[in-house]
Amino acid sequence: MALISPGSGKTRALISWAAVLSPFFVALSGFLVINALLLPFLPQGSQRLTASSIQNSDLSDPMYGTWTWWMARGFVADEPAPIAVLGSSQMNAPAWAADATLLQRGVDCLLHRQILTLGQEIERCLGAERRLAVANCAVQGGMASDYYMIERCLLRDERCPRLVVIGVSPRDFIDNKLPCASSTEVFRYFSRFVDPGELAALAYTDPLGRLFGWLEWNLNELPLRRLNAVVQSRLSDGNGELQNRRGINRPNNELLSAIYNDQQKVRVGQLVVPANMSPVFVDNSCEYTGRYRNPSPPSLPIQYAFFDQLLADLHDKGIAVLVVGMPTTKRNRTLLPAAFWTSYENRLQQMCSAKGASFVDLSGSVDFLQADYVDTVHLNDKGGRKLFVKIAELIASDQRLATTLANRGTRIAGNATVK
Repeated sequence: MALISPGSGKTRALISWAAVLSPFFVALSGFLVINALLLPFLPQGSQRLTASSIQNSDLSDPMYGTWTWWMARGFVADEPAPIAVLGSSQMNAPAWAADATLLQRGVDCLLHRQILTLGQEIERCLGAERRLAVANCAVQGGMASDYYMIERCLLRDERCPRLVVIGVSPRDFIDNKLPCASSTEVFRYFSRFVDPGELAALAYTDPLGRLFGWLEWNLNELPLRRLNAVVQSRLSDGNGELQNRRGINRPNNELLSAIYNDQQKVRVGQLVVPANMSPVFVDNSCEYTGRYRNPSPPSLPIQYAFFDQLLADLHDKGIAVLVVGMPTTKRNRTLLPAAFWTSYENRLQQMCSAKGASFVDLSGSVDFLQADYVDTVHLNDKGGRKLFVKIAELIASDQRLATTLANRGTRIAGNATVK
């Protein structure tokens, strides 16, 4: 019988593996024991995002109170709307500003989750006899991958709208400051409720990131995760708002303050956009110079893939789609080479045509003047109204979109991997 000598290579390898595995199993055992001990003492969570679960959640929980949480809360709390809008702050800014002027009162950016101006203009163009509600699902800093996750989690079952309007801009696809698709707060939030499916390999660009994504999806309800939420909430300030440590000076304008707000948690009354704001313009080209540094980053084909699947999902659900290239100033457009714009617009047109979606590019529209903006990409109340009038006219002139809104039949909800 052959014996392995203590100094042999095999013995050293076995000892090495034992040294690694022993602490691992000790840690794993401790992890499971601690979770078992904590289970009776912590409130139960929910993996299903519903009106009941989100309304009853603890507002001191640091995962709640984020921009994304307020958007989801408003969507599931309101009555299902026939029209939903996806986009970034480029859609939120004109929605808040235009509606504040329409209502002639301030609107709270967290609680105001419909776009009344767009709904009113669509009703006018179509001659609708009943109100057409427009749910605003736009999120600050949204990427195409975020819109995909929102669609899979929210636009389903009885909450499937008849029409979805998606506002896009180059930043939604090429933001050079984004490490990977799964790194956004929006993506992380919705990954607790819906798996990215076949696109997971693109969302998590490294094995470790994919592991954490799997843990987010499968281990969210463990007591240690909920204990972490309780501890973090105690580290927030007295108002339940996480301290902003970046020290950024806010512009002296309510709309710009809402656009540039980067706090992890926001609260009611903190961000209110008033009616009839005084004209203001801030040149934020420096910020976009960094975002557009490389017009063809590794994220570009990944974001295109997410956007293409988003259009496919909406098509499979029987939802009509209008994709709008959001207006931007010439100052912002010239930060990207002409070759990029040609390729970008052609790619969007091809994807939309293949998935039965309508596409209109307003990014270089001469109808929008500098007086319609608060910075190089965000519209004010006047620019917002102009945008929503154009979108309403586009819907009314597109027979397929107009017919879809006129049809009050039920919408077929596609399948999504949802817990």
